[in-house]
Amino acid sequence: MSFAYTDEKYVLKNLSFSVDKGDFLAIVGPNGSGKTTLAKILIGILKATSGTVFLHGKDILSINPVEISEEMGFVFQNPEHQFLSDTVFNEVALSLRLTDKPEDFIEKRVNDILKQFELIEFKEKNPFSLSQGQKRRLSVTTMLLWDQGILIFDEPTFGQDFKNSQQMWDILRELNSIGKTIIVITHDMGFVSELTEKVILLFEGEIKFFGNTFDLFQKKELLLNSNLMESIPTTLARKLKISFKYGVLPTTIDEFLYLIN
Repeated sequence: MSFAYTDEKYVLKNLSFSVDKGDFLAIVGPNGSGKTTLAKILIGILKATSGTVFLHGKDILSINPVEISEEMGFVFQNPEHQFLSDTVFNEVALSLRLTDKPEDFIEKRVNDILKQFELIEFKEKNPFSLSQGQKRRLSVTTMLLWDQGILIFDEPTFGQDFKNSQQMWDILRELNSIGKTIIVITHDMGFVSELTEKVILLFEGEIKFFGNTFDLFQKKELLLNSNLMESIPTTLARKLKISFKYGVLPTTIDEFLYLIN
């Protein structure tokens, strides 16, 4: 699959990969590598210039957009792009009000999820008045109410402090544990090493790596050439000159602790 915004310059070039049900996949790469463009093609916002995206074996362009939205959820990199209501409460309640759910059910469901994401005290505020981190959390809450099987997040931890980043990690881990397919676009390589099972590395619109996350972090030169950082445990192990058998380096905190103990 390839994509160009104009006839002259291709943003994505000859991409080919598959995502299985229940995968936890990261899409990484430097700015301008085509990550967000790829995500928009995956959910049908953009049409590939050549090639086909399949959803459950069907060409995604042949599927009704409503059906796609029932199967796939997408959280934009800029959360303001998806806000439609005048208050935080109404923003979260909007999708539920499109169903036949009673108002008392909606009120309880919305309040519960606002508490979970530490947004309950802002329920009467305009979404555009929130901090960047609060806007990010709000954009995630609105998507989670739909209960889609495939969830795509564009920089979910951007603008979050450590506590809220950890909370987001826990939520994504839990969603994946119950069978949700998670696709995350991120620059947070610590997030990638600790949570994701597979990773696509995009560089200048091409896939330079697609495979197991652990294997990517063994490729120091590839990461450096792609302007990406190793995970901290990998760097520490390299500096301390410790490794598993055959020079294999740890990628997660748990692996590093196991190695030094």
